[in-house]
Amino acid sequence: MEIRDQYKNTGPAENGGPAAADPAGGEGPGDGNANVNYQRQVLDTAMKAGCLLLGNGAEIFRVEETIQRICCHYGVESASTFVLSNGIFITAGSREEP
Repeated sequence: MEIRDQYKNTGPAENGGPAAADPAGGEGPGDGNANVNYQRQVLDTAMKAGCLLLGNGAEIFRVEETIQRICCHYGVESASTFVLSNGIFITAGSREEP
């Protein structure tokens, strides 16, 4: 099941999602909790992809790049990754945070 199927109105900018937030400072469609749930779903999906790559011998930089691309595609712009040969760490926040 795709992320967009579960969160119909919170996908990337072309679907009216978090990347299409109100320029006046609003959070975009839905409440803030829906946005957090959406980001969590994207991060979980990116983590699964990274685990698959790492478990099958991919280079660390390739795993980091793939996770960043997944997050960027689905509108999570502030994701940060740290990949080791035995673990993956992903964080995401808000552009408004210091």
